[in-house]
Amino acid sequence: MSDENRWRLSEALRGIQSLIDSGEVRLILRHKLSGPESLLAALALEAASANDEPNLWPFHDAIAELRGGITACSLTRAAGDVGINAHRLW
Repeated sequence: MSDENRWRLSEALRGIQSLIDSGEVRLILRHKLSGPESLLAALALEAASANDEPNLWPFHDAIAELRGGITACSLTRAAGDVGINAHRLW
């Protein structure tokens, strides 16, 4: 998935967030890996989900905002920015 497609997906998800929050829509996403960077992002999101992290979607959006600059450091910073304990995440 290209960076542009990731950005468009993020915008679409924001558009249906109220339906997800209300329980009218249940969304299940799977990761399409396109290289080491996307694998790192996928693992971080899976770890946040496995920890029942309430800030999963803000974390997802923060990762989408990185637009290709995904590193362990940028993911750690994004987690902290949305209130996720990065030490627990890793």
